[in-house]
Amino acid sequence: MATIKLNYKIEDKAILQGLRRLERAGGNMRTAFMDIGESMLLSTEDRFNNQVDPDGRPWVELADSTRKRKRHTKILSERLILRGSIEYIPSATQLEWGTRLQDYSRIHQFGGMAGRGRLVKIPARPYLGISAADRDLIIRKLEEHYRRALNG
Repeated sequence: MATIKLNYKIEDKAILQGLRRLERAGGNMRTAFMDIGESMLLSTEDRFNNQVDPDGRPWVELADSTRKRKRHTKILSERLILRGSIEYIPSATQLEWGTRLQDYSRIHQFGGMAGRGRLVKIPARPYLGISAADRDLIIRKLEEHYRRALNG
């Protein structure tokens, strides 16, 4: 976590008030983190819809044997288990974003061996992450947060 500490001695009342608003805004980032969390949920949902990783690369296609068992061809969407579990938790000092389905999510994010009885290689299909567009959006949201604080 980044920490910014301001030490200042200013006589101008308007500047002093503006700096105090910025200091308070930096101490409680919950509103900004809520905005960013909502944006990251939408971005992750777009990845599921478009079947791509955070860098825009297509996910590995389903194996023929898997495709035959499924009702439709959307990857990681058959029962909406993983897709429906993505959430965010904002606080004054941090934003947690991801899923509580640790083992299930890990195997799909990073790939590996899984299965009941017979192990099968699951390819990595990253869905969590920050794309270049996400990064730009996060920076804009942080700038907006501080701009609102500065303007009172």
